Amino acid sequence: MAGDSGQPPALMLDTNVLTFLTDPRNPKPAWDDVIRGRTLVLSFVTVGEILHGTLTSGWSKKQIAGVEAKLAAYPVIPGTIGVSRKYAELRRWF
Repeated sequence: MAGDSGQPPALMLDTNVLTFLTDPRNPKPAWDDVIRGRTLVLSFVTVGEILHGTLTSGWSKKQIAGVEAKLAAYPVIPGTIGVSRKYAELRRWF
């Protein structure tokens, strides 16, 4: 389904999909058709989860800065009370 501009709609990547797609060890030909021509966006939750992983893994400031630079390439959907509430509701099931 195309957006109003005739372009394919944006695709929000969750933490697992972003990690998979950005890992050079993973072959991803099946994803090529899914993401081709689409704007890939992240949720503020995904960004927080990725950064949490770097902190809990004891990464250096330089490594964390590298991850942040890569994350900066993606538009980030900001959080609101409504988004946070929905996240909380969904998170309690996992």
